[in-house]
Amino acid sequence: MRKTLLIHTALGEAIIALASDDHLIEVLHNYNPKEHSSFLHKGIQQLLRNNNLRPGDITLIGTITGPGSYTGIRIGIAAAKGLSFALGIPIVGCSMLELIVHTVMEQTQYREISWVPVIHARQQEFYYGIYSERGELIHPEGLINLKEDRFPEIQENQCFTGLRQEEAELSVGAPGSESIFVESISSQAFLQLVLHKYHSGESVDAAGLLPNYLKEAFTTTPKGV
Repeated sequence: MRKTLLIHTALGEAIIALASDDHLIEVLHNYNPKEHSSFLHKGIQQLLRNNNLRPGDITLIGTITGPGSYTGIRIGIAAAKGLSFALGIPIVGCSMLELIVHTVMEQTQYREISWVPVIHARQQEFYYGIYSERGELIHPEGLINLKEDRFPEIQENQCFTGLRQEEAELSVGAPGSESIFVESISSQAFLQLVLHKYHSGESVDAAGLLPNYLKEAFTTTPKGV
């Protein structure tokens, strides 16, 4: 039986989960981004201990490569790479925007529209992409500044989607557009997406896993400098 470890630390809510084939065994959450690193490593140990497993029992890793928090992305990718290298097992990297779409698809009955997932970057910047009604990318993911531009190709059969925390920010930049927001990411949707990519030959080794930042890191000058 395939044992899959899921890692998502790219946003404010972190998720790690353990699955056996296509069934989730246990899911852990952390809601403090400053604690994602310690949560991740302690959580993996807890998942293994709770289910009488050893690290060598894990046969596949699924992780979020971005976009999202730079620190969060690096935490997840570093853990996935380390485990992959040590255990000699493959990794499946997933886009955060793609996972949002698959979460919404799981939780709604909408099937005749395409999706425009968004993640608030900073100020009026948003990460976004356009996905088909089947959850396939049909417009490259990118970054947009709504002070200077507008979302491309938004049509009547397209729907904005994202996490609930993005709703107020997006309403400023895209008033009147149809939108659906969810409270949090679905671990089951995450698992199904990882397994689909794995069976489609989209896994990589530790060296092949790359972050999907979509923008350069934003830094500020320390006070007093």
